[in-house]
Amino acid sequence: MKNHLNHFSNLLIPNRLRHCLLVVLLCSTVNQSCTISTSNPESFKNEAIYAETREEISKLNKTFFDAIMQKKSDVLLSLCSDAMKATIKPEDKLLEKILAMDFNGEFSVLDQYYMTDATLNMPCRFESEPKAEDRYSVNFKAIDKNVFASIHKADIGAGQMLFTLIYGKTGNGWKINILHLGEYALRNQNAIEYYKKAKEQYRDSCLIEALFKANIAKNFLRPGGNYFTYGDESKILEFEKMLNAEVSSKVKLPVTYFGINGNPVLFGLQPVFFKDDFYPVIQFKTSLKIPEDTTEIRKQADLIHTEIQQSFGCLTSAYTLILYKAWPEIPDGKKQLPNFTIAKRNF
Repeated sequence: MKNHLNHFSNLLIPNRLRHCLLVVLLCSTVNQSCTISTSNPESFKNEAIYAETREEISKLNKTFFDAIMQKKSDVLLSLCSDAMKATIKPEDKLLEKILAMDFNGEFSVLDQYYMTDATLNMPCRFESEPKAEDRYSVNFKAIDKNVFASIHKADIGAGQMLFTLIYGKTGNGWKINILHLGEYALRNQNAIEYYKKAKEQYRDSCLIEALFKANIAKNFLRPGGNYFTYGDESKILEFEKMLNAEVSSKVKLPVTYFGINGNPVLFGLQPVFFKDDFYPVIQFKTSLKIPEDTTEIRKQADLIHTEIQQSFGCLTSAYTLILYKAWPEIPDGKKQLPNFTIAKRNF
């Protein structure tokens, strides 16, 4: 039987956070590169950027985000360079998908970078603060000598998306060469924050809860796709892999509760997105009929909850809400099955 503790990558992120949109200017790979960092005298970051240049980009960004809120795809397209327009396929409707998202209207700058003499058609990199816990780099290929990267957080429900906008300056002024939108954070907790929580839980011997947090960190690890890389990315991936292996060796599923009427079978422990946060869902197979026997299924869930508290105390104590999902058989992902979910307050 497949161990359902290994399937944490299928988080149920809601539709408003599920869209990860990518519009890129594709270039061939080359070995030569230029590094754009705060120590490079020909590059500038945030307040060190010339005021005039910042003001130019600020106006363009305002037009960009106003167009998103006003659902104007033609305005978005007018901000793109000809080279980028050539990569946008009408059938993909990428700009329309961005406009369909329910943003709160709050857009804030994470960081901005500017370089005046980028090497054309060569891989380049912007680097954030090298000693920061959440240090990252922005990697791209410049097609203009003057390049400006504007990284923005965008509130959407309880979460945040990340816009990576990379402009190039041509004879027609600044135009967007690269646009990427991806999942960044939930309740202001990004990949690094979830990674830190995962390490804390692991130190406290809360193994499954640590794996939950590490897997969420992994899902938020590339908010800018291949253009955005956290400095600790490899550590996070290695840590999550180690946790998966340790959990698989120590926690064996399914487990049958013979002491509970109907002998329910626990087969899955997973984090899911529910309403406005991640919560654990305890999945079990019941011999009771769904939906006819929901009263008895609730009783089963109450008794399973008691067993879970004894076996996985850290998991139940860490959340105010735990979901129990009953199935007539262990789902294989192919056949549609009736199911019944119970939301249990945990105070």
